Amino acid sequence: MKFLLILADSEEAITNPLNSLQTNCEVALLERGDPVDTIVQGDEPHAILYFDSFGGSHEDNLKTLRKVYSSVPIIFLHDSPGRIFKRTTLEPLVHAFLSDVPPISLLWEIIETHVQRLKNRPVVRSVIFEDAIQNQSESPQMQRILKMASKVAPTDATILISGESGTGKEVLARWIHSRSNRKSKSFIAVNCGAIPENLLESELFGHKRGAFTGAEKDKQGLFDAAHQGTILLDEIGEMPLALQVKLLRVLQDRKIRPIGGLDDIPVNVRVIGATNKNLSDLVKEGLFREDLFYRFNVVPLKLPPLRDRKETLNQLIDEFFMEYTHKYRKDLKQIAPSTMNILMNYSFPGNIRELQNILEFSVIMCESNTIQPQDLPIELHSDAPMNLLPAPDALAGTSIETLHEFLRERYDMEIPTILEAEKILIMERMQMYLENQKQVAESLGISRTSLWRKLKEYKLTGQE
Repeated sequence: MKFLLILADSEEAITNPLNSLQTNCEVALLERGDPVDTIVQGDEPHAILYFDSFGGSHEDNLKTLRKVYSSVPIIFLHDSPGRIFKRTTLEPLVHAFLSDVPPISLLWEIIETHVQRLKNRPVVRSVIFEDAIQNQSESPQMQRILKMASKVAPTDATILISGESGTGKEVLARWIHSRSNRKSKSFIAVNCGAIPENLLESELFGHKRGAFTGAEKDKQGLFDAAHQGTILLDEIGEMPLALQVKLLRVLQDRKIRPIGGLDDIPVNVRVIGATNKNLSDLVKEGLFREDLFYRFNVVPLKLPPLRDRKETLNQLIDEFFMEYTHKYRKDLKQIAPSTMNILMNYSFPGNIRELQNILEFSVIMCESNTIQPQDLPIELHSDAPMNLLPAPDALAGTSIETLHEFLRERYDMEIPTILEAEKILIMERMQMYLENQKQVAESLGISRTSLWRKLKEYKLTGQE
């Protein structure tokens, strides 16, 4: 049976819709005063109904719900005409906004429509990025990009988003869509590099029954499915040249023709392209059409890699820590300073996606209430000698920037020898990994036998 989560002032306040819904599905009710992130059932709800009579800050409540249930549609029901709230602030956080409670048959149809819409596109595990994107004001580069994105969002201009893999290109595209005049319509993301060349045209434009072997019925193309909404063509640089010609025609005429079809179908769709490659170089190499490049490059937005916007790390880490703590029902309180130091000094070649994976892994592996360095993936353990330095907050107000300065300040060593530095490194790692010699040896890249010998040589014991 389908499961709905409802948030309302009280059971008595929503008697009619509650009784009607309970005939079709299982219902869990959170009332005024209940924590919004209460875990009400092991499985995710089919949908969430949020009545404006629920107490507290609606914006905070809805943000929490999105973090806990990132892929579940939220329907906001405004059933109290006299209550005042800022609708424009809440609309980006919900999937449907109803000014009153409709008849139960219509309400159920609305719920199913939004559930199906989410199922028809890839699940956005990173929906939490949208909040993080808005909070990256400390990064000058992101400030400039978001200012441009906010200006172009209300228009229908074609946009090209570039950047390394994992920098959040699809998330930025969704952020733009949520602030456009098309936000109530579909957003469809297509990975042009993940679909075989012989199927990509059919996926984008559809086909007619009998158009080719295996075409047993008509298929709607994704451009047609995104009508009046937004379509994101991700990894646009992977699109074969033959298909680029047809895409150019779509951008020029706003019409598509299904494979095997005789008539054009008008489409009103906003197109956003995304790539991790340099399209200018592909044009020079003859792998991307120059006229198509200029069609896409109307408003170029280049996302910097995470290593170039370290100012945003704290915010992103906090967001992912909260998301996965809720997702895996872990009673975690914080991230240890030594762990934060490793994360703050890591280069993140996989960008935000890698950071997301690291936090998910660490939350799963953590056996205490604090994420320690030993909970991080093993590849981060070898990021020494910077791991010797204390957490960045501990360096605030000091001039310490290098390992030599750290050794001088903390250990009173002006010119340390290799043996002295090695002894301190081992001593710090023993403290970092709570004297777990297996983990210390792995993080140092040596065998446990070699570590045992060095501990004996340097007279390092648990007490020291």
